[in-house]
Amino acid sequence: TADESDRVSATLERALGVYSEVVVKPAVGASSFDTFRVVAADLAAPFTFVEDPAVLELRGRPTALPEGKTEFARKAEFFDALFAGVPCLVQPYIPEVASQGEYSLFYFAGALSHAMLKRPKAGDFRVQEEYGAEHQQVAFTDVPAGVVDCAKRALAALPSSRPPLYCRVDVVALSTARLQQAAADPDLFVVASGGVDL
Repeated sequence: TADESDRVSATLERALGVYSEVVVKPAVGASSFDTFRVVAADLAAPFTFVEDPAVLELRGRPTALPEGKTEFARKAEFFDALFAGVPCLVQPYIPEVASQGEYSLFYFAGALSHAMLKRPKAGDFRVQEEYGAEHQQVAFTDVPAGVVDCAKRALAALPSSRPPLYCRVDVVALSTARLQQAAADPDLFVVASGGVDL
């Protein structure tokens, strides 16, 4: 995790000493705003920031960069400017998200309600429909073995004796379980699932 006291470029350099590719994003965010894939060679390369039209439309404002700067001598400087004062996450890039998609499991008061498979469009890694991703509801019997167990372990690890009223757990099916938990996400996929009886 990178925070206000640490330049995100330094955190990226450390992470890229372990992983060949990482993702950097705000610790609190939505719709993959300010989310980037990064390899080590990116950090030293010159960089021109070009606003993604889909992000601009969704967010309703330009990306916040100091003085509207778009030209950077090194991409590391861009990341430091973008995330100045913004807690962010640096995590390994998981290629299976792009090749297989990720499962979202939805729980209400601890009970599994429905599951979705989110697949990004070809050439992208973002799983939001706004970027061309496909979402489809999947039957629990079609969810790969271990995915539901992984989600249950994530719920059990939450620091509360009671399950949250609502929780979405995103899981990528790998030989070793990795997951990203979103404990308070506004997108319930109720329309895509045909409605949910609560």
